[in-house]
Amino acid sequence: MNAQNENQSTAATTGSATPAAASSAPATQARKIAVVTGASRGMGRAIAIRLARRGYTVGIHYGSNADAAREALDLVNQAATEAGSGGSGFVFGADLSEQDPGLAFWSAFDTAAAEAGISPLADESTVKIDALVNNAGVFLAGGIAKADTSVLVKNLQVNTIAPYSIVHHGLDRLRDGARIVSTSSGAAKGAAAGSMGYAMSKAAVESFTKSLAAALGERQIRVNAVQPGVTMTDVNKQWFENAPQVKEQMVAHTALGRVGEPDDVAAVVDSLISEDMSWVTGAVIDASGGMGL
Repeated sequence: MNAQNENQSTAATTGSATPAAASSAPATQARKIAVVTGASRGMGRAIAIRLARRGYTVGIHYGSNADAAREALDLVNQAATEAGSGGSGFVFGADLSEQDPGLAFWSAFDTAAAEAGISPLADESTVKIDALVNNAGVFLAGGIAKADTSVLVKNLQVNTIAPYSIVHHGLDRLRDGARIVSTSSGAAKGAAAGSMGYAMSKAAVESFTKSLAAALGERQIRVNAVQPGVTMTDVNKQWFENAPQVKEQMVAHTALGRVGEPDDVAAVVDSLISEDMSWVTGAVIDASGGMGL
């Protein structure tokens, strides 16, 4: 399967942290805080909207597209208002292609959270996180003959190393009982000869998910992953418009007979974060509509 058919949020992963735009709603650490990487567009945006409806104050991470992140913020605040949930959002930028991006990521988060009126309690050193969604990703294609190790490294850096670094540097920020959900890909469950580095990076995310679930279980932190199939992100929408026959082929191989929407995947992430899934950890949930059955 060509992994370009997969899902990744198209939030860019290069760029620097820029001043955050925040909602005017009052926010205190007593509120539930969620962080979603790659939340400016696509699945990340849909996840942030759902969490705001659930009452979370959502840190909307982006890599380079601040305008898209601010559009996402407007939609997050609108969704929270319509739901009457008390949720809200703020945006922050951080480059996940850096060697060890977790430190800069959390520094940018702290700055943006403070600007949004969110600060640690008096006896805490950091703002505590209730939910973390590792969604940001890149897709760099290429088979073994054409793609050198630089392609593999770039895929691994953003898709695998960045989530590891964010969790590593954020362990003391995670509240006991927090939830972590990472975005994998259908490319990880089978042969992906044309996008080998990408598939390897996502298979590593699934291994990370299981190992992290075991490591954090004593703190009652649940760790899971979702495995989307063909999803109508901005990148895929343009691709399908240019090659409609490819979309037809993907639909033909999907049991539910259509391409997924970002909110289809976001609904699964939302469920994993909810109390309804309190006995589920270390799981990789297929969210592909039955692709490849």
